[in-house]
Amino acid sequence: MTNLYAQAVPVVRHKLANLKHIVKIGQKHAAEHGVDEAALTQFRLFPDMLSFAAQIRIATDLACGMTMRLTDNERLSLNDDANSFDELIARLDQTLAHLKAQNEAEYDNTADKPVTIKPPSGELSFVGNDYLTNFLLPNLYFHIVTAYNMLRHNGVKLGKMDYMNGAAWPGD
Repeated sequence: MTNLYAQAVPVVRHKLANLKHIVKIGQKHAAEHGVDEAALTQFRLFPDMLSFAAQIRIATDLACGMTMRLTDNERLSLNDDANSFDELIARLDQTLAHLKAQNEAEYDNTADKPVTIKPPSGELSFVGNDYLTNFLLPNLYFHIVTAYNMLRHNGVKLGKMDYMNGAAWPGD
C-alpha cells in the first residue's frame, strides 16, 4: 500500500479527539474544585519539561506537520499562544476539522515519499511510512500520555478508558 491516509489521518484524528476528551475533564475538574486553571495548564512534571499546554500545542503541531509533509499542502496555522483550557480546546477543534477535511487521494504514493524534518537536534530523513510509524505516532502518543499524566498527578480523575476513549470509534 502506498497511500498512508488510512494509517495516518483517522488514527491521528482519533487520538486528538481522545486528547480533547482529557482536556475537557481537566477543565471540568478545575471548575468544580475551584482550581486556578493555570495551575493545571502551566503545570510541569519536572522543571525542565514542557507544560501541559505545551503538550497539547505539540500534539496538534505534529498533526499539522504530518499533513503538510505527506501531502505538500500548506501547513495549518494555529494559535501558538493557546494556554487556557478554552484556547487549547479551540486549537484541538481547529486541528480536528483540518484532519477531517483531508483528501485521501492526496496521500497517494506517500509510503515511499522522502520526508525531512529539522528538530533542534539536527536533520532527520525518512520515507513516509517510517516517518509515520517511527516518528510521528510515537511522538504523538508521548505528548498525549504526558498530558494525561500531568492531570492525573494533579488529582484529576482520569482512567485508562479516558485515554482509550472511543477505542471502537467508527471514524466519522
